[in-house]
Amino acid sequence: MTTYPQKLERIRLARSYSKGAIRLVRAIETVVFILVATSLSQSGCAWSRSRSIETEFFKLPLEEQYRRFANYSYGAQYDIYTYGCDKLEPPELSLAKTFAAGGEPVATLLTEKLKEANDDRAIVNIVSVLYWINRLNTFDLRDDVGLKALLTRKIDAMKIDEWKQIAERDFKEIYSS
Repeated sequence: MTTYPQKLERIRLARSYSKGAIRLVRAIETVVFILVATSLSQSGCAWSRSRSIETEFFKLPLEEQYRRFANYSYGAQYDIYTYGCDKLEPPELSLAKTFAAGGEPVATLLTEKLKEANDDRAIVNIVSVLYWINRLNTFDLRDDVGLKALLTRKIDAMKIDEWKQIAERDFKEIYSS
């Protein structure tokens, strides 16, 4: 038969084991929390790094922006241009002309971007640069029947009337000259 002091000792041992188990669970929870927080902060940093070129670019004085813009890759120019059109108020549309100076490689890039574009804003931004490519005569877009058909489909699918009208006007200007 178990004596009273032995029972008390068993209760104390059980309590100490449960306190240890609680400490272990808390330690595991802390480690998991740190791992998740670290993972989220690193993915957050990756996103912010992907947008840092654009945000840093628009912090520069205007003259410095114009001087540096042409030195970026066409992919970076596209990202900067669309960021300026989509995120700034008023939208920064003046980069379209400088971007369009790239001619055929820019037209090729924009064709790929246009294939992926599903929103009116992206489509009108792309058509605006194509307008300037035509206007500056840096590449003859009229020879590209595939681009013309793609533009027609994308512009016809636009939902916002004001942007659709702008895209249609630029489209007519490209293919009427």
